Amino acid sequence: PEIKISGSAPAKISLKFRESNKVEFELTSGLKGVELSYLPIGWIKDINSEADLNVSGVLGDGFVLDDISLNSSELVVVGSALRNTDESFVLNFEKLALRDVFDLQLVIKKDGSLDIIGGQLNMQEFLKLPLVKKSSKKSSPITIYLDELKLYEKQIVTRFTAALETSGKGKFSGSLNDLASFNGNIDRIDAGYSIVANSNNAGSFIRALGAAKAADGGSAQLNLRQLKDTPGLKGNLKIKNIRLRNMPALLELLDAISIVGLIDQLQGPGLVLNEIEADFINLPDQIKFEQASAFGPSIGISLEGYYAKATNNLNMQGVLSPLYVVNAIGSIFTRKGEGLLGFNYRLKGNADRPEVLVNPLSIFSPAIFREIFRRPVPNLE
Repeated sequence: PEIKISGSAPAKISLKFRESNKVEFELTSGLKGVELSYLPIGWIKDINSEADLNVSGVLGDGFVLDDISLNSSELVVVGSALRNTDESFVLNFEKLALRDVFDLQLVIKKDGSLDIIGGQLNMQEFLKLPLVKKSSKKSSPITIYLDELKLYEKQIVTRFTAALETSGKGKFSGSLNDLASFNGNIDRIDAGYSIVANSNNAGSFIRALGAAKAADGGSAQLNLRQLKDTPGLKGNLKIKNIRLRNMPALLELLDAISIVGLIDQLQGPGLVLNEIEADFINLPDQIKFEQASAFGPSIGISLEGYYAKATNNLNMQGVLSPLYVVNAIGSIFTRKGEGLLGFNYRLKGNADRPEVLVNPLSIFSPAIFREIFRRPVPNLE
């Protein structure tokens, strides 16, 4: 009922009558003069545009559609259909492609369940579709296998699998950039979906994200919730017991403060962090870090600010506290990751080679006064 058709268009139809009481047929049309729409995916073919339609099959004891193809500027469909003896249909789509949103192979079974058996999907574009924003509380069961699930330009999940129940709940797994395997659960919420992903090798995830050239060990948990009436996700990331090496932004920061021992660790055997935690909002064009922290025996660090996806630019600020295992007593007066004494810093510009600004006198400002004089979160410039 959500497929809407209006208008009329010329068409050609051919019939071949076989001795076996079967009739082969073929219908073709350019569909000029017909308006077609399927609003759940936001697709409309206006009345003046053309789209090649071809339908062929066999009529007889059963009903078979050997070929169903529609080729328009935004939507391409290639498939077939078979009617069972109980008059139910099985639909097999070799190709279902919508703009740069998805290009899928799928099967719709007679009970209405959906099997996606291959293809690619762009998550950022998919989340903009009306079917995501207005999804019903109940849906047919879905099993999914995607060759590629594109999260962002440089972040692609390969071999993504999922199984979703009628309630929208389910489990999933995949590999980020072919480096980091993960699994998790998905659930339905008022705003859309809630996702919890886990990995037993956080270091692989850090490398896959490009945040460090070398990282090992650790566990990671990522929580994501769709924002209501806004294309974006609210997230929380927790990482435990990871060893980091060669992080460009952190190297620049440590060099600016001239903490030689920590630089040697980061370039050599690695810097051990017992915990990393970040609360953030992931929008189509940027990521806002509302509050983030990391700490280990040698260092504690807090961070807040923005990262622009298209330009790879950032504007962030925070506090770096050396010798955190001794200095951590100050955290009772201020934020997680900040010690009794610490350097205020700011990172600006390209994330691969940021400009580092450090206030060396801030080390003399006790933690109890830091929250009082803390600057507002910087905006993207």
